[in-house]
Amino acid sequence: MKRKYIPILLSVALALIALLVSQALWLRYASEQDSYRQDKAFTACFNRSVSTLIRDNMEKGDATPYKSRKTIDKETYKKLTKGKKVHIIDAGYPNEGDNVAVVFENALIAMKIGQEKFDLTKLDSLIVSCINEEDREVVSSHIILQDIKENKVLDEVQRQYTSTYGSFQAKTYAVDRLIELPNHTYLIEAEYSIKQPSYLIRLGAVTTISFIATIVIALVLFYLIFMLSRRFAEILDMERSFHGAVHDLKSPLAYVLFMLSRLEENETDMDKRNSLSIGAARVDFLADKIRRLLMFARDIKKVKESDKTEVSLYDILEQIEEEIYTVFSNKKISFEHDIDTDYVMRVQPDLMEAAIRIIIENAVKYNGSEPIVKIAATSGTDNQTITITDNGVGMNRQQIKRVFKPYYSSDKKKGNGIGLYYAHSIVKAHGGVISAQSEEGVGSTFVITLPN
Repeated sequence: MKRKYIPILLSVALALIALLVSQALWLRYASEQDSYRQDKAFTACFNRSVSTLIRDNMEKGDATPYKSRKTIDKETYKKLTKGKKVHIIDAGYPNEGDNVAVVFENALIAMKIGQEKFDLTKLDSLIVSCINEEDREVVSSHIILQDIKENKVLDEVQRQYTSTYGSFQAKTYAVDRLIELPNHTYLIEAEYSIKQPSYLIRLGAVTTISFIATIVIALVLFYLIFMLSRRFAEILDMERSFHGAVHDLKSPLAYVLFMLSRLEENETDMDKRNSLSIGAARVDFLADKIRRLLMFARDIKKVKESDKTEVSLYDILEQIEEEIYTVFSNKKISFEHDIDTDYVMRVQPDLMEAAIRIIIENAVKYNGSEPIVKIAATSGTDNQTITITDNGVGMNRQQIKRVFKPYYSSDKKKGNGIGLYYAHSIVKAHGGVISAQSEEGVGSTFVITLPN
């Protein structure tokens, strides 16, 4: 049994591991994708804020026109600047593929830096405003303006913003912009700590809950498999005990048969000798039935077609009822039949007789002094039905649910919980089903349905 469950346990374990790994990979992929989008969004905010700062400076200037000219010499420069308020910045030659707008903007930035009009505080406000527009919140900011050629820091702004929430997760984003011209090289570096979007936190929480739920499901599944294995072992022990008990009857019956035969040989009274002969025949028949039951019970999971024969239900009932009258001689038993005289079943005779006997014996045992047992049988196109009804003590709903389970008995004094479970196994081995209906104080009805 344990070996049979090893592949199941391994499959379950592999499935759970695959599920956990897929969740981890999915969370990692989602986080990487979101991080990539957030990085692009922050870089776009930074560049847009720099452009806005330059544009605002232009609009607030002295209305001096800005013109683009080719490289000029000193004489030309003097002529252009003589008597005029002119600012000239050498932007150099754009390389093939350069964005001319960016080159022009870099030249304006360099000019504003040279005029000490590039306001990092204003730039920080623009970046923060841009980030807030995207429903994100800045925790802290740090912007540095450096002159690379002079190797010095020209300006620096650092701010700490107060959070409006309690605990949170933050991520640091960094971006820089190099302003590289023939005569000047500046570097603007920005580093911002920004709260992570709440959905990422929720995503992590959901994944954690899913992980815990997976572990719980695995534990429950392993527990159920353990309980199933233990139940199987109990049923196996029960079957071994049952077969062992039946097997142990062989020796006493053989001794009884021997003694009856000896008494019959020595008896001179013909009536007594005849009774002893009948008794010996019944004991011999019972011993042979035990032998056949033990043979077929070894593999009761499915009855082979080759083991089935057509038997008369009347013949089976006649034998059962005769023995029931003898066993319960203190009761006034009444059997009522609603069966065609030629009604036959294709079954394994000894096993089906045992199943029907168990139900009829229970109908008489759990009853008053005047049991009435009604037996009806019908045959359809696809199946046959045998109905056994009694006027016994009956059962409640909870008892009906468990009546076919091993070791369960509604009466612990009289029953051992084996009989109906064995009857259920026999009917199931024939490809049929058995069901029960009952009402306390009224009686019970058992229905056996067998395929044709």
